[in-house]
Amino acid sequence: MINPLSLVAAAVAVVVGIRCAILGCKRPASSSSVEIAPGVRMPLVFNGMSTDHGLWLASGGRGIDTAFLYGDELQRHVASGIAASGVEREEVFVTTKVNCCPTDRCSRFCAHPPRPTSAPPMSVYNVSEMLEHSLAMTGQRYVDLALLHFPCSSWDDTLAMYRDLEAARDRGLARAIGVSNFNASALKRLLRHARTKPAVVQNALSVAGHPAPHRGEGTAC
Repeated sequence: MINPLSLVAAAVAVVVGIRCAILGCKRPASSSSVEIAPGVRMPLVFNGMSTDHGLWLASGGRGIDTAFLYGDELQRHVASGIAASGVEREEVFVTTKVNCCPTDRCSRFCAHPPRPTSAPPMSVYNVSEMLEHSLAMTGQRYVDLALLHFPCSSWDDTLAMYRDLEAARDRGLARAIGVSNFNASALKRLLRHARTKPAVVQNALSVAGHPAPHRGEGTAC
């Protein structure tokens, strides 16, 4: 029987290989991580929308993927999982994602974003507010990687939000930044204007069939 984790690792390795070919990176042969920015090494396999990150870390996993739009409950499981695992924070790689609003891809998350359960009011049009809220929910002072979860509806808005992400990185809120769900043309345009080149392009390539139905209807955005 094929080990599902091996399939996940293989799929991620393909994504990383494509990313390296396009953007360039340092990846020693037979390594379980890749250098995505100076001094920032990213694991090849992550645990995503889970409530048991502690088990993942105790089993030897080191990558955790979360996002602002996943909501407070799932983000809090990142904090509790790391604390329960006993693994030093420096050994864990935390990725989070912030909305790019307004957007055509995930418009419902801009019109009706996850309602914070505890924090000052925030705007899904403000990168720093979303990122700082996610840091509070995950119990982190910084994340290793922060991504725009999807492009905005307009190029000008996308670039403005990415520049806010660059500023957040300069403030030390993220060690590296990148994008998610960008197609080739959007990425090419961003590369011409970005001050900080995206360290990662996180797009859907899943052995589990992502995007998957949500509650039996529609698909993940």
